[in-house]
Amino acid sequence: MALWDGVSGAFFDRDKNHNKLPTLIHNNLRMMYWNSMTREEADRFVSMHLLNEKEFWTNMPLPSVSVSDPLYRNDTENNWSGQPQALTFQRAIDAMENYGYYSLIPKLGRKLFEAIGDDCIFVQQYDPFTMKPSIHSVSGGQDAYGPAMLSVLEYVSRMYGVVVKRDKLIWSSIKEDEGFYEQHINGHIYRIEQGQNKAYAFIDGKEAFSFDRGKRIETDMEGKEHLKENDL
Repeated sequence: MALWDGVSGAFFDRDKNHNKLPTLIHNNLRMMYWNSMTREEADRFVSMHLLNEKEFWTNMPLPSVSVSDPLYRNDTENNWSGQPQALTFQRAIDAMENYGYYSLIPKLGRKLFEAIGDDCIFVQQYDPFTMKPSIHSVSGGQDAYGPAMLSVLEYVSRMYGVVVKRDKLIWSSIKEDEGFYEQHINGHIYRIEQGQNKAYAFIDGKEAFSFDRGKRIETDMEGKEHLKENDL
């Protein structure tokens, strides 16, 4: 059970005696992932802690424990004692979307791509300062970690692609790199082509609409009704 501290601007765990544990940890992002914070609480946590370079917005963001906390440990073995986790990066997408922090998603995605690097090292955690992959685990060497791979695919889809989310489509196009992205889902083909200044949305080979790059567009499943537009 978590406890909101209005002075500290974060949720904290409690011990078996219901006392507050003062360690500032990443579980606040899990609260955002489950949409369990109020808007005001999320804004406080993001502004005070998530974007604080001395806490969670390190060179490789999202450490499991704030790097300023006395209990932070830069342990290379997977144990959630400090280093950023691929699972946290994966959960951060929904956490940011739930509270409208769409512009932070590409920033996190670029950091994850950089850490994984040209050698494509998919591990559970990465050093928050050097971004070096921690390939050692309690069971030996590690690579090809599934959630890290899935995180990359999800960030690509939120930066350059199209996502089916419940009864809507999310089309995204950041202001860099030209190319195309295509998803085949439930017998339909959803495609987005990135031009120099415009992005073009296609459904089953027919152009549905176009929009300025640097935007995130939510539409209905036919791509006709625009439900929401935000900057990336």
